[in-house]
Amino acid sequence: KLQGRSFKELNDTLGSQAGRMAERERELVRETERRCRKEALGVLIDLRDRLGRGLESVRASEAEISKAARRGWRARIFSRLFSQAGEDAAAATLAALKKGYDLGLERLDQTLEEFNAREISCEGQTFDPRRMNAIDRQESIAVPEGTVIEVYRSGYEWNGEVFRPAQVKVSCAPAGKGK
Repeated sequence: KLQGRSFKELNDTLGSQAGRMAERERELVRETERRCRKEALGVLIDLRDRLGRGLESVRASEAEISKAARRGWRARIFSRLFSQAGEDAAAATLAALKKGYDLGLERLDQTLEEFNAREISCEGQTFDPRRMNAIDRQESIAVPEGTVIEVYRSGYEWNGEVFRPAQVKVSCAPAGKGK
């Protein structure tokens, strides 16, 4: 009987230990998965920032070519330097680049949505120090003090928490007005 009780106690102890170990293992798996997702999300957001800057560069190049083509004497020089075929090729190349950037950004936005990551909307909003970092300020009477004027780097929320705060320029009252 004594040996039977000892085996029963040992079985109960081992059973409870196994249950705790299984729960701890599940917690570790969840934490590891969360860390991996967080790291991948950081890379995806960085990639989105880079593609966005590339698209802005293409748009600026398009605007510059458009401006050059409309200028009087500069347009004549431009047309002599580049044949019509060259201009068409440049425009086609820029259009293809723009389309590629748009498609890449669209797919990346879908992936970020699947990750439950959302961009923090800032421009025109009141500055929120929990979600934004003010890295610049500008005196302005056009907008109320503490309003975000420009976004330098987009911020993101992930699962309802701030993943990366936005870096913004905030309006402030003119220096002479507060006195």
